[in-house]
Amino acid sequence: MSNQYFWYKLIELLRKKDIIIDGLTIPFIIGAKKYLDPKLEINDDSIFNFLTEIVHSDTDERAVLKDCAGNQYIIALRSRQFCKENLSNARIFRNKKGNESLYVTNDVAYLGNSIREISESLNERYKGLFAKETFSWNDTRMSWNKLSEMEKQIVTEATMS
Repeated sequence: MSNQYFWYKLIELLRKKDIIIDGLTIPFIIGAKKYLDPKLEINDDSIFNFLTEIVHSDTDERAVLKDCAGNQYIIALRSRQFCKENLSNARIFRNKKGNESLYVTNDVAYLGNSIREISESLNERYKGLFAKETFSWNDTRMSWNKLSEMEKQIVTEATMS
């Protein structure tokens, strides 16, 4: 079920390797796709398409859009039980089966009420990064960078799992 979604596999792999604790930034996930397919055009619909894919997904853990260190927006994975106990006030998007698939936490509710509004807000924030292809957030330097060689290897590994 979950293993068909690249973004999910990428988050799981990085958590298993103890490289991340929580989740991945949206630019990183989109940049990983761009790395795998250099012809991929990142445009105004890239975030919308990505969030729509999450909403339509059916995964073991639920995707959570939240604010993280450095005021960056990440997609984290949480158990269904965690979401029921801790995110009942979040904005919840459901897949076609009626299952919760994306939780938008209250601290980022200002991004919008719909996937379109949220994606437009995020696109406005990240379009400069996409243009420069700086997809990797560095917490230590508080800056965006190109994907490192190690990140590229992990992105490639995620496609094989």
